[in-house]
Amino acid sequence: MEAASACYEELVLKVGEIQDLLVQFDKANEDKPTFTFWRQYMDLVSILLAFTRALRCGDWNLYMSAFKSMMPWFAAYDHTHYTRWGAVFIADMEQLAQTAPEVYQGFLDGDFVAKETKHSFNEVPFDLRLEHINKTGKVAGGLIGITRNDPARNRWSITYNERASLAEDTRSLFGLTHDDDDDEETHKDCLQSRIKRDNHDVIQLVDQFQRYVFQQEHMYDLVSLTTGDVASEEILNDLTHAAESGKKTITELVKNRLGTTNTDFHASDWLSSIDLKDACLHIPNQWPSAG
Repeated sequence: MEAASACYEELVLKVGEIQDLLVQFDKANEDKPTFTFWRQYMDLVSILLAFTRALRCGDWNLYMSAFKSMMPWFAAYDHTHYTRWGAVFIADMEQLAQTAPEVYQGFLDGDFVAKETKHSFNEVPFDLRLEHINKTGKVAGGLIGITRNDPARNRWSITYNERASLAEDTRSLFGLTHDDDDDEETHKDCLQSRIKRDNHDVIQLVDQFQRYVFQQEHMYDLVSLTTGDVASEEILNDLTHAAESGKKTITELVKNRLGTTNTDFHASDWLSSIDLKDACLHIPNQWPSAG
């Protein structure tokens, strides 16, 4: 246990050093639009990974933090419903400790997700868990095609529990289920086959990037890696400042739609302030291959 604790502390220190190096790296390249654009994409992936981790681990604080980080991007890229109702959701959840303290404590304890076994990193949202349960009704031998046949539908409903029990016993007989008491259960993402595939994908991605060579005259332009097309100044400005535009829209939405009742909450004119350009690249210029 002491050895594990020491390794963890060493890892935390190294992660801090890596973060400092990344900050320095970003600072040194912040005047290069293509670099800025792809770092922005990496930030979006990091938000998604944090959100996924929050669900898999039942971490309510991380869940809220990741969801808040998504909001400016919803607004920037015209996801109207996510933007509008996401703001309402966050406002409600921020007040949950006062309006429903028992529910809030339950969420802190991880009760906003569901899990089938006691093993780690396997929680899923309740709607997805219901889909897992309902799957048996949508496969061969399920309800599809018999919902309007009263005798067949009633027979399926009455026998469903028994057939589900038999199916579960059969899976257990052939070792196709995970036992809660199996402490040696390994998550599928930690299996050697998955690690090998991930490493292979990384190598392929690096190889793909190395096929293209940046031309010096476009070093300070926003350039498509695959075609060599150069973005206009308007597109460059919109794509590299999308987060700031989204934050501004969210602030105006909360102030003018949630903070007061003078403006129709359902009106969509608040999105008219954002009209990001993300296409219409010009100056075709195919990259020469590195090899």
